[in-house]
Amino acid sequence: MDRKTAKEMLARAATFSERVDAVKAAIDAGVSLAEVEEHFDWQDANRKYHSHGSASHGPSRQRSAISGR
Repeated sequence: MDRKTAKEMLARAATFSERVDAVKAAIDAGVSLAEVEEHFDWQDANRKYHSHGSASHGPSRQRSAISGR
């Protein structure tokens, strides 16, 4: 498997077992563990951000939590 295919597999991985398989494939294809970790950090952050509804709600909720309002 080439790096591009392995990265696509990482992007599609939603469950824990899919992520494990995707990580193994990515490592075997020469993707560094740091790249894998960076991708999942980005993916998790975007999923959490978009799970609040519309994108406009994300930053305002963060500001409210920080300011205590």
